[in-house]
Amino acid sequence: MEESIRAVLPGCFLFAGVPEGEAMAALSGCGSIRRCERGEVVLSPQQFTPMLGVVLQGRLEARNDHVLLTVLEPGRCFGVAGLWSGAEEYVSTVRAQKESLLYTFSRADLTALFSRCPQTLQNYLAFLSDRIVFLNQKVALYSCQSVEGKVYAYFKQQAAAGCPQKVNSSELGRLLGVGRASLYRAFEALQARGLIRKEGKTVTVLHAEEVL
Repeated sequence: MEESIRAVLPGCFLFAGVPEGEAMAALSGCGSIRRCERGEVVLSPQQFTPMLGVVLQGRLEARNDHVLLTVLEPGRCFGVAGLWSGAEEYVSTVRAQKESLLYTFSRADLTALFSRCPQTLQNYLAFLSDRIVFLNQKVALYSCQSVEGKVYAYFKQQAAAGCPQKVNSSELGRLLGVGRASLYRAFEALQARGLIRKEGKTVTVLHAEEVL
């Protein structure tokens, strides 16, 4: 178990810049291990316990209204923003794609960790600040007036998050608030401008630096 924890420390934002020995000492008696079976729901709007989870082994996914938001592999975290938000439900559904092992922190666990290792608190605040900037950028992108702009912004965000660039017209139309015919016209226009390439249901962003 200790080997699994040591393996993910370099990739976990909480322990950036923290020597391994100091990190392991701070974790002693702080947090708990959780095993998840394939398909098991960890967090959802209907099943929410404030916690921060770090993936040690396996793979999880986060979805919102059946739209894949991100894939969580060893070293990745979830539940960061909701831990102290006061919200009574979680906005997304986090589910194990395969048998997985998690290291979970409650509010009390993180408070203890911050006290033992102040660098983890700085890292936590930096992570939240970066998320605010990211979400502000996302709001700006999704406020595009044209359908082409909304579609292009969506796939740029998916590419940046490392999510599969697969098209489900019904889900995408519902997410962006546009009709299927408008989506098809947007895809044609974006391909004609050389901004994306669409092959079947796969979309590749060709010029992510462009802003519509």
